[in-house]
Amino acid sequence: MKQFNLLSIMYHYVRDTEKTEFPKIHACSVELFERQVDYLQKHHTLISWPEIRDFIGAGKPLPPNLAVLTFDDGVKDCYTHVFPILKKRNLSAIIFPIALDMTKGPALVQLVQFLLAKFGGEALKDLFLSELDEEQTKQYDAMCGRAEQEFPPDRFGQQDIRNMKRVINVYMPEVARPIVIKLFEKHIGSPEDFARDLYLNEEEIEEMMAGGIYFGGHGTNHYHLGRITPEAQQAEIEGSRAMLERLGVEGPYPFSYPYGDYSESLFPLLKENNFLAAWTIKDHLEQVDPFTLGRKDTAFLKV
Repeated sequence: MKQFNLLSIMYHYVRDTEKTEFPKIHACSVELFERQVDYLQKHHTLISWPEIRDFIGAGKPLPPNLAVLTFDDGVKDCYTHVFPILKKRNLSAIIFPIALDMTKGPALVQLVQFLLAKFGGEALKDLFLSELDEEQTKQYDAMCGRAEQEFPPDRFGQQDIRNMKRVINVYMPEVARPIVIKLFEKHIGSPEDFARDLYLNEEEIEEMMAGGIYFGGHGTNHYHLGRITPEAQQAEIEGSRAMLERLGVEGPYPFSYPYGDYSESLFPLLKENNFLAAWTIKDHLEQVDPFTLGRKDTAFLKV
């Protein structure tokens, strides 16, 4: 692939949280999203996945000063808030839904996000730790030390709460998920019902596709793909491809690494499953490899 410059903006939730049951969820407000789109339209050329696909796959020229809107996880905000704004402006975007089984509830990362929004970090940590046995508590403490070493500070929360999230989502997901599901059922409600309200359904995706929105892969469980076994990596990529095929999405496809976590072993798997490009969360404009495209978090887009 020939090197090119591309500003990719990464969104997750776009909602006015104060109007919801979970006002503490980290989100881009609808008003800020519109201002960011105003800014991008004024200063950049907003393009779509087919233009990126045709450049990477066939070398078709691109206009200068490019930007693209991307949305991870496939939450319903994309349909209720984002799609009407983009449709009105005749703009496109790339959405990366998680190919999960909704009967099992939301991805672990979202279960934790909404429990944190309900209880706050300290209370959730106490609830979670109270469910661990002695051996699991020792494992948790050891993994907190590892998390502090491996992950630099971020913009979300204090160190011990960040460590808890890392341990749950990265180091102990098999131990943590049943506990988190139990807490969720007790304090919020049915995980399956919540998932159906949280994520896009197939009818909404079909309408958005007809309206010029493009869809890509994001794994099946929102795992840190660079940290799982080759067999698990293969299942995650194949599951994403199967979802896109079922939805009637035309390949080759884009992909977004959950948490931006990847390893080079994923590249041949992505190619074998008809993925042409993949986005990280590294903030760089110069793109030199189609499987390590950079993105800027919406929180850092100043308008």
